[in-house]
Amino acid sequence: MFGPFRLIPARQLLLRDGAPIRLGSRSLTILAALVERRGELVTKDELMAIAWPRLFVHESNLKVNMANLRRSLGDAQKEPIYVATVYGRGYQFVASVAVEALRNTQQIDERARAQLDPPLTAREIVGRAEEIAKMVAALRKQQFTCFYRYASASPPELNLPGLTERNDC
Repeated sequence: MFGPFRLIPARQLLLRDGAPIRLGSRSLTILAALVERRGELVTKDELMAIAWPRLFVHESNLKVNMANLRRSLGDAQKEPIYVATVYGRGYQFVASVAVEALRNTQQIDERARAQLDPPLTAREIVGRAEEIAKMVAALRKQQFTCFYRYASASPPELNLPGLTERNDC
């Protein structure tokens, strides 16, 4: 814990006063590395190796993620509360941290969980009945079937209720 924040790296989760903060996985990974080595300089190369293992990325990716992280923490580069920039070298977590052990019985409050994983709402698919019927029939005939779709051709969630009726698997 630091300030009003609670970091749970194993769950890729950052809470502020119990409410989750939406932060990308790379930014969370960077924050976890900085908090783990609080008070120490973590070089840009080290952070890039941690956030993008086995990938070559431009240093600007780190800068963008640090800006996003600072914005989410309400931190400023010029007068940092949490993350200080060591110009030309890297970053340092400068806030005090209270480390708390997680117990198996401890759970995130339901409000936080609901904000993290909002339930998907069913959407009515208009004008796709024939395509859906063909896909369901193909799935029932063959064990493995691949379907391709273009992002602009259908909504992100494709609800195929006929697929759930198959019990012979």
